[in-house]
Amino acid sequence: AGHEEIKVFLYYWDQRDGSDFSGWWFGDQVGGSQVWARSASHGAAPPRTGWKVPWDAPRAEPGLLCVNAAGFGAAPAPTYAPSAANGFGGGPPPAPPVSPAGALASKLRKATGQVEALEGAVLSVVAAAKALGPNPGSSAVQDMQQQLQKQ
Repeated sequence: AGHEEIKVFLYYWDQRDGSDFSGWWFGDQVGGSQVWARSASHGAAPPRTGWKVPWDAPRAEPGLLCVNAAGFGAAPAPTYAPSAANGFGGGPPPAPPVSPAGALASKLRKATGQVEALEGAVLSVVAAAKALGPNPGSSAVQDMQQQLQKQ
């Protein structure tokens, strides 16, 4: 009974968000806010050792996470050894603080949803207004104004 529905990505993040967020990462999506491990390495392939688990641990524990980069380009084969020392006890790691890129993506998704909801409401009111014909009564116009003001 694992976590089959969780997708894990290994990716490199450049220095666009500063050196504290650059390097190789394991996370649930590229550039996302749910990350589990980080290596500050800037090589062309992920390093075999030197991974901090969790990503903001004070130091990398030898042997905790090893990446076999053979055939890099295909999915690497990481090994992860949960222990009481790293606080995971075999469960999924806790979510780290949201990175600036992750926070921006989250805000953008929220704003997009709000704009789409508002656009749908406005289109509904416009359709209702068009259905009233060329000479709607004042009460119908007031109703439309009230519906728009609610949005």
